[in-house]
Amino acid sequence: MKRNPILLICLSTLILFGCATADISKKNVEVVIQSDNLTARLSQANNGVIKLDSASAVQKAPQVAGSTSTATTSSVVSDMPLALTAEISAPTYNGLTLRATHVAVQGTLAYVSYNYEGDKYLGAIDVIDITDPNKPKLVQSAIFPDTDISSLCYADGYLYLVGAKDSYSDNGTGPAVLMKMKLNSGNLSDDIQLTGMTGYVGTDVKTADNYVYAVSGSNGVVGAYTSSDNKLQASLALSDLRAVGVNNGQIIAFQNGAINVLNPTTLTKISGFSTSTDVDQAKRTIDFYSNSVLASEGAHGVGVYNLSTGAKINTIPVATVTDPTINASEVVSNAVSINNEHIFVANGAAGVTVHKIVSSKIDNLVDFGNLVLAGSANFVISSNGYVFVADGSGGLKILQILSVDPGTGQPATIDCTQYASYTGGNWLNVNSGDNFSFGGTASLSGINVNSKLTWCGYLGVSDQVNVNSGGEFYIKGSLSFGSSGKSLIVNANSKLKIEGSLVIYGNLILNSGATLEFLGSGSSITVMGSVTKGSNITITGTYIDTNNSLK
Repeated sequence: MKRNPILLICLSTLILFGCATADISKKNVEVVIQSDNLTARLSQANNGVIKLDSASAVQKAPQVAGSTSTATTSSVVSDMPLALTAEISAPTYNGLTLRATHVAVQGTLAYVSYNYEGDKYLGAIDVIDITDPNKPKLVQSAIFPDTDISSLCYADGYLYLVGAKDSYSDNGTGPAVLMKMKLNSGNLSDDIQLTGMTGYVGTDVKTADNYVYAVSGSNGVVGAYTSSDNKLQASLALSDLRAVGVNNGQIIAFQNGAINVLNPTTLTKISGFSTSTDVDQAKRTIDFYSNSVLASEGAHGVGVYNLSTGAKINTIPVATVTDPTINASEVVSNAVSINNEHIFVANGAAGVTVHKIVSSKIDNLVDFGNLVLAGSANFVISSNGYVFVADGSGGLKILQILSVDPGTGQPATIDCTQYASYTGGNWLNVNSGDNFSFGGTASLSGINVNSKLTWCGYLGVSDQVNVNSGGEFYIKGSLSFGSSGKSLIVNANSKLKIEGSLVIYGNLILNSGATLEFLGSGSSITVMGSVTKGSNITITGTYIDTNNSLK
């Protein structure tokens, strides 16, 4: 019978290649690599700017076009606009549906691991091409018919995988395994080295320098293996291990109820301290900020600890749920990930909460609220300008951080120092006679322009953008709007000016007498839906029409 099943949900995306089956007789690892019939698993039907809901927000309905009243909303507006760019369903094998467990990102490729929830040992890996943030591709998938895969990481042209193999024991210690897969130009292969581990299942793996560090769960160990041949160099027995990480040259092993700081070569214990006690044999993750470790602790939320002293610095509690249809026992912090001073927490049935670190102080956080996603968030990781969410029945979600350059994974920069920061609410209304100019990055619910608005920076708007008669909206930087079925409207005798990028996930309506003006030499427009053009509209300037929507 399968022991210590560790569950988690992640992401997937694929590219198309041939199909091959390899039976590695030396280690008896079976892997079926597929590249056909994968497109059906990827959907972009729900793509669009994601709204952040805050339980503390007091939000009134937006004003209608031409109204002079001002909407009142939460005083905290997210500075991290996000857009859903793809949803991927989990792979199936012989009628069994797998669950995502982990994601690793290398350049423009993302690798997703899977296992099976029941007694059968069954795993998979997906490969996703995220070169074009608006058009991810699911390019390759590998099924492991008798091996669970709990976690994976990338290093130097190899994928390192941990999990459990049915009836396998390299040294009589248990079914837990560490695997090293050689990649061919980023593609999966059947060139796999397999090493047995003590314990029932490998739960996490990381690499640093010339070592691979892997942990196994119940009855398990922390192991240090040479990356060249996967040979065990040192080990330390610890119970119920969940995650392993590398921070400032030290190995951090997270077990149920404790953090252990270890020597990277000998794995001798340098220090350790207690954390909240969680349920047994649960999949959890850790991440680091400076000299602090953030640990997902189930019903206790996310604990933030000083690695030098063991002192608890902060607690990010699980999300508050008022929906009577949500079982409170399913609201637990499963995973945590940090990207560019922002913290993402997967809170199960409560979704993903987003927090900002203020003034680089981990004990000073602002809560931006919940990402509105279907399903149950079991895993989240943010890397290279993306957020990947394994979302239970909602499948894998790929979110793009709209203020990050997808090529470099670093925050995009534009000089907006001459403009004041925006301090208003989620609905921005520019009334007749107003002349507003703002700079920075924000995620808003709606913008209603009846006079003059300039925004320098990066905007994500989920529900409404109306430029009304006599209004002028000038965006210098990037504006991303809406989702399927929603429309950005430029009305008669009004003007929308773009110096940079305009991405519309829904529709564009240019009513009679409207003007769309592009400034500079590199401006672009991408419309995912339809374009409706009235009579006597004006489109000027040099621009790139990504989908040829304005022709």
